[in-house]
Amino acid sequence: MPYPVWPAELPQYPSENGYQRGARDGRSFTKPQNGPPKIRRRTSAAVKPVSVTFRMDTNQLARFERFFEEDTGGGLMFVMPDAAFHGQPLLTEAGQPLLTETGKPILISAWWLVVFDEEAPLVTDAGWPFYDVSFSVLVWP
Repeated sequence: MPYPVWPAELPQYPSENGYQRGARDGRSFTKPQNGPPKIRRRTSAAVKPVSVTFRMDTNQLARFERFFEEDTGGGLMFVMPDAAFHGQPLLTEAGQPLLTETGKPILISAWWLVVFDEEAPLVTDAGWPFYDVSFSVLVWP
């Protein structure tokens, strides 16, 4: 069975200042009574934590709630665009967009396989008819 995909009707990019990305951390720390901690590799398949906030109108909020409850079964795995790279132009070393033969920029296609983190999405009023929807996901390796 294929994974649900982040709906096209929802915002594809987080709000300004609504994106925070952590590093994959597969280390295990053991703190002895004295001295520095002992660090070892725990796993090579660590997840990457990402927190996002999307500004949504009332229709988008209703679609998001249906996606969360029904499409993902209350927060199970789904596919969503990489908030940092998906849809961005591919650049040359000089920082200029690479173009197709017709002069259109070549865009990056980057997708994540994710699951909602432990905390359920939080919806806050942003002035009717808008809401800020915040949640964290774990990006699978």
